[in-house]
Amino acid sequence: ASDDGIRGKDKVIITKGKYTITSTGDGIKATNDKNTSKGYINISGGTYTIKSDGDGIQAESYLNISGGTFNITTRGGYTTIIGSSVKAKGVKANTELNIKGGTFTFNTPDDAIHSNGNITISGGTIKVQTGDDGIHAEDTLTINGGNITISNSKEGLEGSKIYFKNGTVNVKATDDGVNAAPEGSDNNSGQNQAQSTGLISISGGSLKVYSNGDALDSNGSIAISGGETFIESSNTRLETALDHDKDMTVTGGTFIALYKSLGMNDSGTRTTSIPYVYAPVNNGSGKITIGNITYTPTLTGYKHIFIISSKLTNNTNYDLKYGNNLVSVTTKTGTISTS
Repeated sequence: ASDDGIRGKDKVIITKGKYTITSTGDGIKATNDKNTSKGYINISGGTYTIKSDGDGIQAESYLNISGGTFNITTRGGYTTIIGSSVKAKGVKANTELNIKGGTFTFNTPDDAIHSNGNITISGGTIKVQTGDDGIHAEDTLTINGGNITISNSKEGLEGSKIYFKNGTVNVKATDDGVNAAPEGSDNNSGQNQAQSTGLISISGGSLKVYSNGDALDSNGSIAISGGETFIESSNTRLETALDHDKDMTVTGGTFIALYKSLGMNDSGTRTTSIPYVYAPVNNGSGKITIGNITYTPTLTGYKHIFIISSKLTNNTNYDLKYGNNLVSVTTKTGTISTS
């Protein structure tokens, strides 16, 4: 198609079939932006190979996908350099984007999954290579299931508020791995930091982040109450593994941070009601073991190990092993110190 591949004004509904679309515009599109109850797309099955210069699938209102197999490439893929005015997202909705199932492969220079409102992912297998954000919601991003691998991105997960409740997510990012950044917030502005309402909430699932910048960055607070969270930062700047403008609280789950910088940046407090340990190390690498917790990281040459877990016992001495090395640590609770 010399413009859009498949286009409906009020709605596009697809339940099955096989579609191969090559377009200079969008691949599949619903265009009604005058009526908020229209301009939507529902896809529940089918096989899609989309190569578009615009967005792969774009809905003016909401986009619901509950099944199907999708291979979406926009503008030649994630290595293509595009200007800020060029739109080449994988799937996009202006209000709500919901993925309940399906198999997705994205190769995009722009955001792979994007909503100007909210995004909810509760199932599916998603593989992403992008030159920008892996998953970006202007408002709330909720992950409540699925298997997501973001192997190339600038920022992996981004939203005003991010709720990670279930599922398996692996992120590799050249900048922030997970970024809670409400519109208008700015890490470099003390005033905006104080007013920020950003939130990263982790209550279940498995989240692994490898970042060249901030692994977890909230222009607001961080709350961890369950699940498994593993973050690694290769950068040597001060603000790398954890960066939060307000408080960080941990009440459950297992959290492991490995980083090379001198410390972690925060303007608020950092507290835990479950045991934690911190250890400076020399050129760390290899599998990490403490008690019945084991973790094999990607990062080598890390200088700091920070672990919080309900699997540990408070006020107890442990042997912390990393690779062929061993250091003795004692668990604590309360205000966290990593210095």
